Amino acid sequence: MEVYVLSFILCIGITLETSFSLLCPESIPTVSVMSRCPANVKEWASAAERKSCGQLRKIQNCSKAENFVYHCVLNKDATQLLEVCAPRFFLMGLCARFSEVNKRIINEPGLDCTKFDPPCPARFPSNESYKYQTCYRTVGKSQQQKESLHESTLFILYVAVGIAGVIILTSLILLLLGFKLNWIKCTCKRSSEEETGQMVDNAESEVLLLKNVLQDKDDIEKVVIENGSLSKCNGHTKENGTEKGQVDIDQKSDVKEEKMIQFRSLSGCTETRCSLKGVRTIGDLRNALSIKLQIPRPFVLAVDKENGIIFKDETVIETLKHPPTELMIGNQNRKKDDDEDDDESVKDDVISNRRITSGKCRMSCGHFTAPDSLYEWTKEKLPCGTDKGLFCPKCRCWRWEIDELILKCNMSRDETIFYKHVASLNERTAKELEKVWRKEKNKSRSLPVLDDEYFA
Repeated sequence: MEVYVLSFILCIGITLETSFSLLCPESIPTVSVMSRCPANVKEWASAAERKSCGQLRKIQNCSKAENFVYHCVLNKDATQLLEVCAPRFFLMGLCARFSEVNKRIINEPGLDCTKFDPPCPARFPSNESYKYQTCYRTVGKSQQQKESLHESTLFILYVAVGIAGVIILTSLILLLLGFKLNWIKCTCKRSSEEETGQMVDNAESEVLLLKNVLQDKDDIEKVVIENGSLSKCNGHTKENGTEKGQVDIDQKSDVKEEKMIQFRSLSGCTETRCSLKGVRTIGDLRNALSIKLQIPRPFVLAVDKENGIIFKDETVIETLKHPPTELMIGNQNRKKDDDEDDDESVKDDVISNRRITSGKCRMSCGHFTAPDSLYEWTKEKLPCGTDKGLFCPKCRCWRWEIDELILKCNMSRDETIFYKHVASLNERTAKELEKVWRKEKNKSRSLPVLDDEYFA
């Protein structure tokens, strides 16, 4: 039990450490609100030259110099357009937004541009947001939604006050009518009792008169017989030997068929079927699969191998084009018993900056780290990076290749398959970006410089 608690605390610490490492305070002074963003390459190049992000590249510590570039993106609430100098960030099919709280470009669900017309790709760099102008149109829509919401609230308030007034007025009218009707009812009841008493007296008088008239015994019996037959005709009769049978009705209950999804690990070693009933987010799905597979939740991840995506827990499944069916099952014990570097000496973890004795590994640059720290660093940085490996946080110029990361993290078969594919994606993307960057740089040299009034 203590081991699980310590592992949980370690995971939280590593997550917080890596989150802080993504902050870029140097971007905040460069933020400015714009009425519109560039709509093509020429406008983008002119705006980038005017913003002069290149002057900050050498003094900022957020990323490599060539990755600290000009952006024109939405703010966090998608209510404004912002110009900012920030590190290039790879987006997973979502509109680019800059958070002044998080001090970086964020990749949060809510604005899925793959569903727009025309759609954006499932993976693209944040500084190319000008190619997907539909994202910028959400600014006006958000403002209109706020205004319509305000108007709707006022309308509902007026209607509620009107309904309350009508109900109070109606209640008063009914109360007054009730008093009046009660008085009428009492008066009618007294009159009815008087009329009934008078009718009874008249009936008794008629009976006495009839007895006096019918003196003959035979006539009296005849009348009695006729009255008896009459009462039989007017009374309720029972049918002998006939009873109504009860009909048994079979009740059919509609059983809603649960939608079952086939899940398979990347290595093909694990397959299972799971229902999506009651499952709303990726986090709910991981909980269900963890129970079904009897594997701790931190080691069950939903991924999209083709696009190099690890789905976040807060992502709503209905917002995705298709429910995720690929699983990445992690290694539950990354420590190697026969590691030569794992002696009893005390070292500093190059990633978490904590003191470590056992369970450590030496990287090719000479620094030490723990396999769990290294894996969390890899999971956070590699899918959103532009390199086929990761650079040492202290060396800055020493790259840990993907094969070294796989070996030192002691990755499972699923993790090895996924991260090798991510590394190849990053390598291809970096080459394409370099071509585009060189092409745009050559074009920008021949473009005229536009005044600031053009973007006002």
